[in-house]
Amino acid sequence: MSRHLLVLSATAFFSVLLAGCTSTGTAFNPPGGGLQPERLFLGNDINGHSSPNPMSIYNSPYTGAPSVTGIMIGQPWNLTPDAKGDVWVANGYTYFNGSRAVTEFKPPFTASSTPAVTITNGIGAATEGVAFDHSGDLFVATWGNREVLEYTPPFSNSSSPTVTITNGITGPEGLAVDASGNLWVANYGSSQNVVEFTPPFSNASVPALTISTGITGPQTLAFNSSGDLFVADEGSNTVLEYAPPFSNASAPVATISSSLTDVEALALDSHGNLYVSNRSTNTVYEFKPPYSNSSTPSATLTNGITKPWGITFAR
Repeated sequence: MSRHLLVLSATAFFSVLLAGCTSTGTAFNPPGGGLQPERLFLGNDINGHSSPNPMSIYNSPYTGAPSVTGIMIGQPWNLTPDAKGDVWVANGYTYFNGSRAVTEFKPPFTASSTPAVTITNGIGAATEGVAFDHSGDLFVATWGNREVLEYTPPFSNSSSPTVTITNGITGPEGLAVDASGNLWVANYGSSQNVVEFTPPFSNASVPALTISTGITGPQTLAFNSSGDLFVADEGSNTVLEYAPPFSNASAPVATISSSLTDVEALALDSHGNLYVSNRSTNTVYEFKPPYSNSSTPSATLTNGITKPWGITFAR
């Protein structure tokens, strides 16, 4: 997308980015909670960046019509559940033509659902990534400010960041937290890479490692139950899979490209199936493991989908 053609001044990289740095990256999958069947949550970017857009919810097997639609969420660049099954939205440039924000929606979800919490403090640029760690801390990526903000619970409209990470951040998009509590950031700015930060996090945190091989425009990140890292790469319109242990020299073990022409977001369901939103064809594709360079979609979701962007699963 055109906004990513801007060249940002790179944050200075530090000498700790040594080639020998490694990480196991075992997956962290936040629980959806309760016995509610797993559902797919999808943000449609029908109205662009200046007006609210609808979020839809699909019941398995997800190819049918949405069970809930019309939840207005701003610009749905990334979605993620918390441990209670609430869904959090990174609302891009503005939320309802107002402040840049991250919003929380609570079940039961209906077409008239409105945010339970709207966080704006500390957010001075488009919110593009959201993720939670084991302790329930919320991480928010702001692309234009080249920052990742950490918020600690309990959350409210007056929540402010407790940590602001800037070192090694050049244009943060998607975020993910692995089973060891490490924070992973997709940089789509002056540098095209994925960087890892290890806890405890502080304003002085620097990347423990940087993965760049094969990456040309990373958007969103996810881990599967084996700890493999998946990267939705808009620059190459592929999904890249990396296997642990990770290092600065990590290269993809699989590059999925079949049917993908405008890759935005990805998510993994509880069975390890991969779902990828493809904006130009108004589709979400499902791929089943094991993944390889020859993987093809096992299902194509089109019902009620227009310019799909953020995608996640919750219960």
